[in-house]
Amino acid sequence: MNLIGLNSVQIYNLNYYILQLKKIYLLSFFLFFCVSVFSQERIPNKFSFDGLVYGYHNDPGKLLAKNKEIQLEGVLADVLIEIKSVQKSIASKRTGADGHFTFSLDLGKTYTIYYSKKGYAKGNFKLDLRNIPEDIAEKGVVFAGMELILNSFKAKKAVDPSLDFGKLYFDASKEAFAFKATPHDKKDLFVKRNQADTPVDLMKGAVENNRENNKRTTIAQNTPVIQKSKPRKIKSKSQGEELAVEDSTEVLKSVLAERSNFSLKSIIADGDLSMDKIADREKEIKKAWEELEKDKMLAVTPEDMLLIEAREELLMAAEKDLEKAKEIIGLQEDRISTQRTLIIVFIVLAVILLAFLFMIYRNYREKIKVNLIIRKKNKRITSSINYASRIQEAILLPDAEIKQLLPESFVYFEPRDTVSGDFYWVAEIDNKVVFAAIDCTGHGVPGAFMSMIGNTLLNQIVRERKIIQPAEILQNLHEEIMVALRQNPRDPMSNQDGMDMAICCLDRKKNELQYAGAMNPLYLVKGDEIQIINGDKRGIGGGMMSRKMRKQKTFTNHVMQLEKGNCLYLFSDGYMDQFGGEEKQEKFNTERFSELLLRIQSMNMEAQKNEVNQTLRNWQGTADQVDDILLMGVRV
Repeated sequence: MNLIGLNSVQIYNLNYYILQLKKIYLLSFFLFFCVSVFSQERIPNKFSFDGLVYGYHNDPGKLLAKNKEIQLEGVLADVLIEIKSVQKSIASKRTGADGHFTFSLDLGKTYTIYYSKKGYAKGNFKLDLRNIPEDIAEKGVVFAGMELILNSFKAKKAVDPSLDFGKLYFDASKEAFAFKATPHDKKDLFVKRNQADTPVDLMKGAVENNRENNKRTTIAQNTPVIQKSKPRKIKSKSQGEELAVEDSTEVLKSVLAERSNFSLKSIIADGDLSMDKIADREKEIKKAWEELEKDKMLAVTPEDMLLIEAREELLMAAEKDLEKAKEIIGLQEDRISTQRTLIIVFIVLAVILLAFLFMIYRNYREKIKVNLIIRKKNKRITSSINYASRIQEAILLPDAEIKQLLPESFVYFEPRDTVSGDFYWVAEIDNKVVFAAIDCTGHGVPGAFMSMIGNTLLNQIVRERKIIQPAEILQNLHEEIMVALRQNPRDPMSNQDGMDMAICCLDRKKNELQYAGAMNPLYLVKGDEIQIINGDKRGIGGGMMSRKMRKQKTFTNHVMQLEKGNCLYLFSDGYMDQFGGEEKQEKFNTERFSELLLRIQSMNMEAQKNEVNQTLRNWQGTADQVDDILLMGVRV
């Protein structure tokens, strides 16, 4: 019976919650990146950025030899981040418990960002904000999800802390940030390393994630240059009348003003970049084309045609602007759709996370209740078994009384569990001492029940009926067990429990010994020789028996004359079956047991008991005890 169930449940719970916390950490990192992208706020003429600082361990020599990937240790709290410009400190702060940091810097300058923590190597990189176009700078620049790492491995030769690992700068041609690693050794320029440079790779990954963050959202316009022309008169062919025409420069100004009403810039300025607004502009352009067609009918001079062509170019440019506006609206709608999808995903993930946390909390509460129930049951079971142990100890003869009957003797008794299926029995009848070592079926509580039955029947047979011949005692005990457990030799379904034992009757005056055994032998040590007297190959009780065993109606009684100093040993099989040794997979066996008895037979009985115990402990080591152990030694 397992009496340590509570500890096993607690260990299972600990492993279970560790697994759940790992899943929550991965989900939280994904949510952090989503929140970083959406929560960045643009500040005009400012560079706003945030990120996390991780720890990692990188022994370059070992990693390059084994070609392993570098493993991050997790976010680092209390990391000092200091920003300097021309060796002058601009700002500094420490990361929080979640390893997060955020800063806002002026554009048009260069900076060096230093970060450090006690127990880790220092790190820094350059930040160049000088090449950012004005139209992008006016809106503000953001950089979300920057990832920095600190190495907990420190080389014997310290690296110069002023050396940066690269430069983060704005590539105006691509309207995006880029990162360039800084080679610290000439061979870095020519040798391609097998191992990834973790700080550089993380920074390049952050650059890639921010590639679309700072793109332009407006389209630049080109205003054509028109030369001045002299005033003129235009004659109408249809009406035969002259029309006063303004100076061509003034006319073109009005045309440009008219075109500006149709342009993308005016639409964006209205703050209503929508398909409805574009439809209104298309109607206005259509009307302008109609008016232009009418004016073509009135055009006569080359200057008139120049004005017409200028208006046509401006109207075509306005139409192109509207097409671009439609593209922008499509992109904005796609972006809004993507943002809406991400927000929905974020909400769904948050709900899933909350549900997951609720389930963990509910399971935790349930397991606490189960653990309380198990603890109460274990306490009741343990109390009952401890009480049973006291009862079993009470029926066993105390060592002091055994010493009175057998002055030179010892009993080595080690139950596997709190109660035992092995027991010893000693009694004096008519100046003769009857003693036995009994091994009942099973161990623990079932074995203890059998030992109670066996002890009671031995008292009846020997103490009450005065039967002292060992073979006759075994036969009577066998018959009583069969009756008590309702065993039928021919019924395989009947109870099969029983016991093996060795029993002796010693006449101390004559030094005569009678012995009988049910499966278990008697070891007799005379000087440097050991004599093994085997018992009968049949047990006490056990229900089913072979035909040969049924023909053998009685047990064999062995009678022998002893000499002074001879040692007798009765035992169960627990000592020899114990696993141990170097591999913890080998039994002690009968050969080692015989050698042990020959080695200790010259010692006094108390010393023999101590040697038996120490030998077993050395052999067993950390291996578990497999069975109850009983060994009785008697010197004549």
